[in-house]
Amino acid sequence: MRAHQLVAALLALSVASAYLSLSAQRPPPSVDGRLLPAATDTFTVSYSGTVIGQGIMARSIAGSRLLQVYRWRSAQGDSTLDSLFSDVRTLRSQREVRVVTDTVIEVTYTNDSILVTTRAPGAPPRRQSAFAATSAFSSAILDGLVAAAPLAEGYQQEIRFYYAPPAQLGIVATRIAVEGGEMVVDRLGRSRDAWRVVASTPSGATTFWIDKATRSILKFDTQEGPATIEFRR
Repeated sequence: MRAHQLVAALLALSVASAYLSLSAQRPPPSVDGRLLPAATDTFTVSYSGTVIGQGIMARSIAGSRLLQVYRWRSAQGDSTLDSLFSDVRTLRSQREVRVVTDTVIEVTYTNDSILVTTRAPGAPPRRQSAFAATSAFSSAILDGLVAAAPLAEGYQQEIRFYYAPPAQLGIVATRIAVEGGEMVVDRLGRSRDAWRVVASTPSGATTFWIDKATRSILKFDTQEGPATIEFRR
């Protein structure tokens, strides 16, 4: 083989190898927020068999934005209101406003940073920022992102979530994986074909049951040590 033919063959082999390497490194298929139903859900939350509170979540779409509003009220009467604006297609977090009692926490998300402004009565606004090597989602959209993922047997992906104050977790890597399918009986007594999806972090895991047809969340459980927190519609 002539020298120039050998060089051409090696170059072609290098290009092919590089292409295969890049193909192997491509991220899994992206989520599609348009799969999420615009609806209002109510969840009763129990810990070790005792009801500890109730959550109400409403999602609506305005243009290219998804607005998610979540209100939590504990059995003791404490309440938290969380409003999250996300891109309706990718579910990338844009802005979050959290009201905890009389304190307002505003979070602004960009491609590589997170800016948090906390406003409490009788105190000047307190600002802090966090650098993210890659963009992170708000932890408030975890269940929505799970439901909007391209769920199928064997699906798994690692995603970074930011837990806004008063939580102190910061950015946490979460592994989302489909463990299989399962029939679930809903509150009306109907059998629903669902995906069983587990979101795992270093400190615990949450199991979601997602209706295959509607992508609605039928129920989910969070494991904390020996106890399980149950969320039921």
